[in-house]
Amino acid sequence: MQQELVATALHESRKGDGQEGKDSFGSLAEWYSATRECDLTEQWTMDTEYLNHFTKPVIGQLLAEAKFDEAYDKAKGENAFKKLINGKKGDILTAVKESKFDFKGFVPANMKL
Repeated sequence: MQQELVATALHESRKGDGQEGKDSFGSLAEWYSATRECDLTEQWTMDTEYLNHFTKPVIGQLLAEAKFDEAYDKAKGENAFKKLINGKKGDILTAVKESKFDFKGFVPANMKL
């Protein structure tokens, strides 16, 4: 069964269609999500390791999309998130890591299949 799945996955990834025809991984991900029950909310949680790969503006967008900004302002005071995002990237990541905010169930829009 596993060999069959791998063979099919490789065959599908060679099509190279991907999302909007851009990449073979996208093609494979779309095929997998269409043929298997694939719920990333059960498999993945956003954390500082993931965020570290992005620039500060993108980190800010991802945190806002997750509603971390609202929770941070509520915990630290009005405009606390804005001050945090205008600071150093390391401080942002530390604040996320030390926060009690629960990212479980959140998948960024760009990762949804």
